Amino acid sequence: MTNNNERTKVTTHMIVSIDGKINGKYEDEPLTETVFGHYYETLFEEFGTAMGVGNKTNVETMEKMGSQPVDFSKYVDVEVTYDDFIVQNPNGHYYVSFDRKGTCTWPTNHFEHLGKKLTYLQVLTKAVKKEYLAYLRDMNIPYIFAGEADGEMDLTLATSKLKTEFGIENLVVCGGAIINGAFFDADLVDEISLVVSPYMEGDKEMKTFAEINGAFKNTTYPLKYAKPIDGGGVHLVYTKEK
Repeated sequence: MTNNNERTKVTTHMIVSIDGKINGKYEDEPLTETVFGHYYETLFEEFGTAMGVGNKTNVETMEKMGSQPVDFSKYVDVEVTYDDFIVQNPNGHYYVSFDRKGTCTWPTNHFEHLGKKLTYLQVLTKAVKKEYLAYLRDMNIPYIFAGEADGEMDLTLATSKLKTEFGIENLVVCGGAIINGAFFDADLVDEISLVVSPYMEGDKEMKTFAEINGAFKNTTYPLKYAKPIDGGGVHLVYTKEK
């Protein structure tokens, strides 16, 4: 097991309904908009300098921030090795995309979010095609490898590289449920932040904030604080017991 000092600290940070759902009709309600304000205010100010997301949230980000069609044929003859490509953001802010096979086609190497310039940082496995790596290099988008071509992503290795190669001390994992669950399954979550909207969603088809696939683990997360917030919600923070 990797020592916590050798990897970035991980906090999952999510908005949920009272019944624990991360999506649903409650998201469109006016009080939830107020709760969203608190969620975004605390993301970088309280929890970390880098936000991490999985595939579903990547799709949502591309819809909001833009993507571009990429002609990968022009990269066929480009020589690329399966080595990490390190480009550091001097301000230390990153959008860390956990993208196992390389599906995100960003139009630039950064975007503005919450007053911060976030550099896109791709976490890949070696299942990705070389043409995709050539495209990322062409865009000056950094990437690291955390897994072989025929395996799952190694999140322990990823969090170690995020700290050693980019100086990321605190990673804020912002969903969706699958990537959150993967961090729990790997026993890498140090802190849980739940911003609770004052609504019951009620739709049993909607996901909870983490889809955990492993067996029960008796890891305890004692409550660190509970803070009432504008809009009738509450911010709950739990810290992993050492």
